Amino acid sequence: MKKVLLTLAAVAFAFAANAQFVIGGQIGFQSNGGSLHNTSVLGTTTTEYEIPSTKTTDFTFLPKVGYNLADNMQVGANLGFTTTTTTNFSAPAYMAGKEDWTKVSQTSWVFAPYFRYGFGEFCGKFTAFVEAQLSLAGTPHWKSTTFNGTEAEGNTKLFDLGFSIVPGLNYAINDKFSCDLYVDLLSLNYSHRKSTTFVDASTGGLTITDEDVNVSNSFFLGCNADAQSLGAHLGWFRLGFNYHL
Repeated sequence: MKKVLLTLAAVAFAFAANAQFVIGGQIGFQSNGGSLHNTSVLGTTTTEYEIPSTKTTDFTFLPKVGYNLADNMQVGANLGFTTTTTTNFSAPAYMAGKEDWTKVSQTSWVFAPYFRYGFGEFCGKFTAFVEAQLSLAGTPHWKSTTFNGTEAEGNTKLFDLGFSIVPGLNYAINDKFSCDLYVDLLSLNYSHRKSTTFVDASTGGLTITDEDVNVSNSFFLGCNADAQSLGAHLGWFRLGFNYHL
């Protein structure tokens, strides 16, 4: 028994000594918006006005831990979150020379295990790879604010399951650091979303809570699917960094 334990300990030590773990992740930020020039004609009256277009800001923080099964194979998982803020502007208000907007912010968590296969090493620094990703995502909370100060909050009970095949390119900076460039190619996504909104109102000293539930299901197969958890907030191209232990 003692020999067996010593043998197992030796095997475990050898495995740990030769293990090649990778820690890293992705950080993404994007913001888009602008302005629209509108002309409204009603009878003989023409009104021209500028209205900001919908503004969206996304931030993603997605750390990962991976393990190299071989020189060209790696398994691991991403775990992080994304925050999205969308501001919509009211055309009737701006047409009347007034400002009006509604801002909605939400935070989503993301868990995504993956398997990577590398091939086509060239120039001594670059390695092409294909990564299969299985992503699970959820949006636990959102908050809405309007120009006149009205606020509302709600919880989204979400099951979002997606599968994607993503090609990419790895660049070895040195023995310890490397970076990845992902190019979203194919996504297969199923989403079951349950959104619950609570609104409190007071009447005659009584507080009434109105619960609004919305349930939807969706399926998507295509290139760069918006529903893909990892690609939705980082766009067609994503940049990741790795530290090799």
